[in-house]
Amino acid sequence: MKKIISLILAVVMVATLSGCVWGNGVKFAVNDDGTFIYHIVRPSEGTNKNIVNAAKTVRSAIIENLGIDDVELHDDKTENESGYEIVIGNTARKESVKTLERLKENRVNCSSDFIVKVTGKKICITAVNEEMLDIACQWFASTFCANVDSWNKLRDDYEFIYAPQIGVTSEEEGDVTVNKVADLDVGTFNLVIPEQITLVAAHGAKLIQDYYNAQGYAVELYHVGEKKTDCEILVGDCSRSESKDIRAEGDNYVIKVVGKKIVVKGGNDLSTRAACDRLLDEIKKAEDGNGFNWSDGYVLNGKYEESENTYKLTFNDEFNGSAVDYSKWGKYPGYQFNGGASSLGGTRYLYRGPTDNENLKKLSGYSTPIYVSDGNMVFTAQRINETDFLCTQLSTYNNMIYRYGYIEIRSKLGESPSTTSYWANGGVTGNADFIKRFGIEAKREGMTEIDILENFGATHDFASNVHVWWGRVDKNGNNAGNGHTSIDGNAKYTGSSKNNKKYVHNTPLALDYHIYSCYWDEDCMQFAIDGKVYLDYQYKDNTHSSVHRLMNYFITGLNMGNPSYGWTYRKNEHKTYYEHKIDYIRIYQSEAQNSQMIKAWPEMQENGTRTVVFKNNPIALS
Repeated sequence: MKKIISLILAVVMVATLSGCVWGNGVKFAVNDDGTFIYHIVRPSEGTNKNIVNAAKTVRSAIIENLGIDDVELHDDKTENESGYEIVIGNTARKESVKTLERLKENRVNCSSDFIVKVTGKKICITAVNEEMLDIACQWFASTFCANVDSWNKLRDDYEFIYAPQIGVTSEEEGDVTVNKVADLDVGTFNLVIPEQITLVAAHGAKLIQDYYNAQGYAVELYHVGEKKTDCEILVGDCSRSESKDIRAEGDNYVIKVVGKKIVVKGGNDLSTRAACDRLLDEIKKAEDGNGFNWSDGYVLNGKYEESENTYKLTFNDEFNGSAVDYSKWGKYPGYQFNGGASSLGGTRYLYRGPTDNENLKKLSGYSTPIYVSDGNMVFTAQRINETDFLCTQLSTYNNMIYRYGYIEIRSKLGESPSTTSYWANGGVTGNADFIKRFGIEAKREGMTEIDILENFGATHDFASNVHVWWGRVDKNGNNAGNGHTSIDGNAKYTGSSKNNKKYVHNTPLALDYHIYSCYWDEDCMQFAIDGKVYLDYQYKDNTHSSVHRLMNYFITGLNMGNPSYGWTYRKNEHKTYYEHKIDYIRIYQSEAQNSQMIKAWPEMQENGTRTVVFKNNPIALS
C-alpha cells in the first residue's frame, strides 16, 4: 500500500503543479492566539479512526511545516465564525456536498478518485471511499503544506481531480468499453442478496462487486431489507417484485433483465453461484471490447454442471428423516459423559449419542437428549434435578474429516443461558478407532481449532476465532505441555485487532433461523452470517499457518450450567429445558481448490470402507 500511495503522490504532484496558477491566492493568516485561520472540519456522522487520522495528517503538516502554533480540528456540528475551513470527507457543509457531486459528475467509476476544490472560504478534500480520502490528505499535505510558498500555490478557483485511467478499453477505439442495461452502465448497479443466503452463493455476488470496484466503481452489496436503489442486480430469492415471479428449478438458473434490475436466480445454492459466475463471464467480455447492452426482458438460461473448477456438495444432512443418522454423527472423544462440576454444585453430563446410552439409563428426570423432528436435528440442554444438568454434543469424528471449502449451517440457536457452539478441529487423531477408519496415523505437532460460532449464552451476539495449539517438549524430548495462540496472539475474543471477531445482531439470534458459514482455503478463512462476511482471517503472515492445511472434523451441541463458561445459570430466572435446532448442514468443495474429504463407515459397524472424495488431491493429515 505504501508503494501505491507513493506512486500516486508522485504522479499527481507532477500533474497538478505543472497546471494553471490562475486566480487569487488563498488567504494565509494566523489568529492573535497563534492558531491558523483555517479550521479543519471532518464529518460528525459515520466518522471512524481512518477519517480522523486523515484529518490529523493535514493538521500535523500545517503545524510542523507552516510555523503554526495550533490548528482547530472539529466535526461539522461545530460552527466556525470566520468561515475559513479545510473540509475533509463527506461533511454536511454545502460546499462539501457540492464538491462530492462534482467528483461523481466527472465519471461514474470514481472510487479510485479524489478531489481538492477551493470554494470561497472552504478548501474541500473528499473521495467516495476512506482509502482514497487518506491518499488525498497525504497528497494535500505534501503539496500545499510543505512550506508557506507551497501554500501560496493554492488559488481561489483551484480544482484538482485525481482520476487514474481505470476500465476496459477497446483496442480499435481506445475508448472505455462498458456493459449496459437499458443504456445504463452496469458498473452503477448495486448487488442485492436475500435476508438469508449461503456464503457459497453470496460469494458469487461478491466476485461481481470486486470486479467492478477494481475498475474504479463504487458498487455496494447489501441485504434486500437494508436499502433499495434504482439499479440493482438481484441475486437469489430476493423479495423485490422484479424477482418474485422468476422461477428456477434444481440445477437450472436464469439471468433476466426486468426494468432496471438484473435478476440472477438458481434452483439451489450451486446453480445460483453458477449464475453469478456466468454473469461475471458476460461482464468480462468487455475486456475484448464486446460489452453488452441488454434491454428489458433479455434472458440468459443455463445449468450448473459439475467440473474440476466448480464447487460440489460433498457432505450434507437435511434431517428429513425420523432419527439421527449415525452413519454421519457420533461421539467426540475429546469430552466424556461426566463433564465435570455444575454451577449449582452438582454434575454436568454430556450425552454424545448411542455411545452414552448405558450411562444415560442411570439418570432420571430428562427428556430425549438428541432427536430429529420437523426437518431439524434437535440438541437439548436440561436441568434434570436441583443440581445436575444434561447437555448434548455430536461430531463427525470417526465418520467424516475434511479440508477446505464452504460449510453452511442453517440453525436456530439455543436461548440464553444455554450455549451453542460450531467448531472444527483435528486434535484427537491418535485414537485407535480414528486410525482404523481413516487408514493413516495422524500424529500432529500442531492443531487448528476453527471456532465458527460460540455464543457463550449471549442473546444478540456470538464470536468466531481461529486458535492454534501445539505440543511443547523439554530439552530431553519429554512432553512439557501445550502452546496456544489465536488471531490476536492470545486466547481472548477482545483486544486490538483489525478483524471483528464478535458479531452483534439487532434482534435475539434464538428467535429465528440464520445461516452460519465458514469459507476455508489455503490462504484464508472467512466467517459469515446470512451471506455477509464479518470476519476475514488471512493467515499468510501467521507463523503457524501450516496447521491450517490439516484435515478437521466438525463438532456441535448445546451446553448449560458450566461454572466457568458462558452465562451463569440461575434457578429463579431460567428455564429447565432449552433446544438448539439445525435445519441443515452442507459442505461444498472444489477439486481445483485442493480440497479433501474422507468418509468412513458408520460408528456402530465393526468393519466397513472409507471413501476418499478427491482421490487426486494429497491427503493432509499430519
